[in-house]
Amino acid sequence: MDIIEYDFSEKFDVILLEASMHFLKEEEKEDYIHKVKNSTNDNGINVLGVFDKGTSDEFHEGMSYWGISLFREKELFEYYYDWEILSKKSFKIAMNNGHKRGISQVIARKINK
Repeated sequence: MDIIEYDFSEKFDVILLEASMHFLKEEEKEDYIHKVKNSTNDNGINVLGVFDKGTSDEFHEGMSYWGISLFREKELFEYYYDWEILSKKSFKIAMNNGHKRGISQVIARKINK
């Protein structure tokens, strides 16, 4: 299923989105993350990981064939300014071909309101 079409008709204690949101179009990112946050119970956890612009330009050119849209470095963290950040990481992985893949990951807890 296309993740943008998921209904989010209920709330969850944990939502895990690892290595999938980079398939969202640039204009879909913010609304989608708000849907994820709104579909999380109070004290619930979101675990998200995305490819970011720490990725080598040449490597991203090849990835763009698959419709991969890179997040700005640390952009993912900005969406969780109003949650308790349990962990946040931004790092690069060296690929066998010498290129780098940039990755941002966040684990955040929804604060009771």
